[in-house]
Amino acid sequence: MKLQKLSSIDALLIYQTHLPRDFHSNEIRPLNEVALLVESGLYYGYGLYEKDELVGYAFACSVPNSPCVLLDFCAIRPIYRSNGYGTLLIQLLREAFLELNQEIVIEVESPSSAFTDVEQHLSQRRIAFYLRCGMVHTKVHTALQGREYLVMHLPNELHLTDTQIQAELCHIYAAVFYEDVYGHRLLEPAGA
Repeated sequence: MKLQKLSSIDALLIYQTHLPRDFHSNEIRPLNEVALLVESGLYYGYGLYEKDELVGYAFACSVPNSPCVLLDFCAIRPIYRSNGYGTLLIQLLREAFLELNQEIVIEVESPSSAFTDVEQHLSQRRIAFYLRCGMVHTKVHTALQGREYLVMHLPNELHLTDTQIQAELCHIYAAVFYEDVYGHRLLEPAGA
């Protein structure tokens, strides 16, 4: 099993073919917007491979010299789920980003923002998975399109504080998300 940073072409191919199956359409950006971000180097993908077969993938974004990387999407292909590959993917990403002096930060939908019982259950399962992987909650929250997101991070030797994470997320949002989207993300103050 190996983690491999994806070429621009492979990243866009995986984004176009796998994300629509694994995530809600309202979470997925148009491919042309993603292509510009990939070309700029602010957005990139990783693949988890067994030999030459894609098992899972992750997409992340960061800005130069940032100690944080925002894990935007992370999924295991359906035929490989429930075999520990998700945990392995998070562990390998943690190691890869630690080599770059970065700490993984994620946003996960708050169960209280779910519109249905199914969404609430899925949100609770995602949070439980990330906690099992060693992630911890921060006091930072975001809001987008009427939903609240909890911010979690995977601590490492950087020992980032909630205040640092919040500041870095603001930089990432400003660089990676368009004004109409970024303007609707409301970060609550760390420690609130």
